[in-house]
Amino acid sequence: KRVKEIEERLAAMAGPTPQKQSATAGGQANGVVEKKAVGKAPLPPKRTASSALEMDLTKCPNVILARNMQNLNADKSKTHRMAERIRDPSYGMKEFFQDCVEAFPELSLFFVSEADSASSGNAGEMEYQRTVGALFAVYWCMRLDIDGRQGFCYGCDAESWKVRSRLCLTAFHDILKVSELCPTVAPEHAPYHGYAEGAVINDHDIALAYILECYPELLPTFRILPADSRRVVLFTQNKMQFNHGWFVQAEAPPGPMLSSLKSILKGCSGGDLAFYFFHWLTDLSGAEGTPMSGADKFTVKFPRPVLAAFLWSMPYLVTYLEQKSETEVVEEYLQARFRSALPDVPLPKGPDAMACLRLVTMAQSSPGVALEAFKKAQKNTRLTLAEEMARTGADGQTYVESPVSGSPAILVYYGPALLQRCQGIEEMSKALKALAAVYRAGRLLFPIGEPVSSVTLTIGSLKSMTIADAVAGPTEKGRLLWVLVKQNDREAVLQLLDGDAINELIQLKTKFVAMHPGEPEVVYGSEASIVISNRKTSLCCIRARPREVRTKLLRPDCSLDARLK
Repeated sequence: KRVKEIEERLAAMAGPTPQKQSATAGGQANGVVEKKAVGKAPLPPKRTASSALEMDLTKCPNVILARNMQNLNADKSKTHRMAERIRDPSYGMKEFFQDCVEAFPELSLFFVSEADSASSGNAGEMEYQRTVGALFAVYWCMRLDIDGRQGFCYGCDAESWKVRSRLCLTAFHDILKVSELCPTVAPEHAPYHGYAEGAVINDHDIALAYILECYPELLPTFRILPADSRRVVLFTQNKMQFNHGWFVQAEAPPGPMLSSLKSILKGCSGGDLAFYFFHWLTDLSGAEGTPMSGADKFTVKFPRPVLAAFLWSMPYLVTYLEQKSETEVVEEYLQARFRSALPDVPLPKGPDAMACLRLVTMAQSSPGVALEAFKKAQKNTRLTLAEEMARTGADGQTYVESPVSGSPAILVYYGPALLQRCQGIEEMSKALKALAAVYRAGRLLFPIGEPVSSVTLTIGSLKSMTIADAVAGPTEKGRLLWVLVKQNDREAVLQLLDGDAINELIQLKTKFVAMHPGEPEVVYGSEASIVISNRKTSLCCIRARPREVRTKLLRPDCSLDARLK
């Protein structure tokens, strides 16, 4: 019903005359423009130089960026006035949009590229529309009790310094997605976040942080901010190594998930993290690139339970993380999620406790199914999950209920996605068995005692298949094997490979583990000598002793138990 209402409203908006007016005081019309495309905002006009700011282009990290910004200034008085008036009922969307275009010269940077797309895969104009959508989301969120709710859901029909900082950051936060603007690291700044002298920074977040820290004069809107506001903006652009989805879905151990964020919190004020989450909210609000239609990403395309989980988790990060250890915060959060999901079930205790808490949270809409499947799982599956999911990856920290020490802890990337597609106990049991197999394979590649606190196993290829296909393995192109391939000292990737690809890994002396998602056994691939494959079988020869060779005959209808010596 809501989608239909929005479609009707957009159809009316696309006509020659706006049909509706927003609920601003005084009955002022809030229609921004006649839209040439449904939901799109008008493009910014070409900027002309307003004052001279001489730059030595030979010393700039990016000549195109410097040329486009060198003679432009942000309108300081206008940004201040926007922040003061943003909660004024008479300050309509049309006026706000015009102020944004006039105040923030960086908006024109989205159109300097002649390429079809930015680094995100979106065209420069689409990134501009997404940025305008994020600016509109700031406007709506600041006016929720006035007319912000209507704008957030339906779009446009027809504390001052913090607000100003939010507007300025939103205006330029994605401009480095235009690859032509990416900076090159100067000798005096190398190495910068792992980038050597002369390297082009293609990660748009790190690239923006580099410009803000080392060449702030290149961005007029950032240049006009006072020192404290600059610091807050820089806080959001630090590489915090924080993935909010990991926390909400219990995807990662506490160490790799929260340690960097906690260290950053020590040097920031109490409101900095709240500022970061506000920016996250408005940035995601504009992600559809149709700002005139409202925050479609949240209102019609973002699952409500997922959004609720994100918002529900924020107090643990904003308040508790400053006062408690990473592991304490995670354990308390998971216990609260368990009580919310299964209010009639007692909190789990003992060695299995953290595995139960994490699996219930990972499963999201099927918490009871995940818990029952774990209790009915084979003993080796339960033991593996209980031990590996209780490692924290944080030095000197263990969970109260399930204290397990030893590093590295294992982060299974896309583990929650594997469970969330399951329907019923049978599928969930297979998924837990596959998850345990991944943990065992990862432990062979990264044994306890490695000089790192955590490692990441990426299983995107496994979670993209049905559980039945993942366990059986596709056979249309010959017998394929699941292989966990070590990428470096901290990462491994699960791949579905044929015999030729595995032989290539052997020749390159790449460490890997061949595994069967439905069985507890794994084959230590580094000892394999050759794999022979055809449409019916794969024959894997493994050196067991200097004078002994084992072969495993793998057919589509059998497990790894079939053995020839």
